[in-house]
Amino acid sequence: LKREQELDSMIERTADLLKRQEEVSEETRQMTEENQSKEGEESDESESEAENADNNSESGQDEDATDEEKPVDPEEAERLAEEQKKLAEEMAKLQEELDKLAQEFEENQQDELNDAQEQSEQDDPSEQMDQASENLEQQQPQQAQQNQQQAERSLRKLYEQLMQAQMAMNSNMEQQSAEALTQAARQSLDVSFRQEHLSREKASAGDNDGTGDLARQQQALRQSTGKIIEGLDDMAQRSLSIPPAINAMLGEAMNLMDSGVEAYEKGNSLAGRVRGEEAYTQLNKVVIELNRAARSSMSSCSSCSQPSSMSERQKRQQMTQRHHQLNDATRQLRERLKGGQMSPEVSAEMG
Repeated sequence: LKREQELDSMIERTADLLKRQEEVSEETRQMTEENQSKEGEESDESESEAENADNNSESGQDEDATDEEKPVDPEEAERLAEEQKKLAEEMAKLQEELDKLAQEFEENQQDELNDAQEQSEQDDPSEQMDQASENLEQQQPQQAQQNQQQAERSLRKLYEQLMQAQMAMNSNMEQQSAEALTQAARQSLDVSFRQEHLSREKASAGDNDGTGDLARQQQALRQSTGKIIEGLDDMAQRSLSIPPAINAMLGEAMNLMDSGVEAYEKGNSLAGRVRGEEAYTQLNKVVIELNRAARSSMSSCSSCSQPSSMSERQKRQQMTQRHHQLNDATRQLRERLKGGQMSPEVSAEMG
């Protein structure tokens, strides 16, 4: 999630640099046009005098003049040179951060930023901006405009590649989220099965008979539920697709299991079974919520058209496999609840 936020910030800064570069380029263009307009007026005023001068001598002077750029307002040129240099410094810093971020991505087996980093290194927009700044300092606005246009093209290209990298990363993250949610749904369903078995199969045991074993089994189920929460918490650090409410529901199931453990340890198996039944009812709701979140994540992933390192065929196969896994989990839960004690809320969700 931290790398995703850094990429978001980099995209915003690139867009801002592009906008400001376009503004400096436009001011440079206007300065050049104003200077050319003044030259045209001066040329018209001296035209009558030029007709009386030696034609050959004047022709040679005109040819020499056209080979060089006419002087511009030195103060305006200096101001634009300073603004251009500031943009070059900011761009150089952004390129350094892009190199670092691309390396972090690669260390985490993510290659989304490779193209953007390599293209930025090849184009080197900060150098193009530096050249434009030097041109302005030397009062060469036309040369500056050429370098400014190159810098703009490089920035637009970088912005587009960063956006593509962001979309590819989001797609990969949604895919990982879907996998984590699907796995959590299967694990929660397994714990729910075991919790139901513990609560019902031991119903014939006396209040003081075997309650220590029941407490140990209940504690093991609590630990399994805690591992599910840990897995979702870990994924939530990297993705916003994990609904916080799910872990809250799992936490409630753990609290019920804690009460069950305490009841069994006190020799009250009846109270332990009641808490256990409440726990697996809560787990059934968790499975439904996990299935819903996983389907939403898979839908977001499949709607993204950006390519990734994985072939489209492989992606479709994995998506189909996860859909089957979710459908199997839903079918198993429906069969468990069919004809049994089902709350109106669960019935509506499963219907």
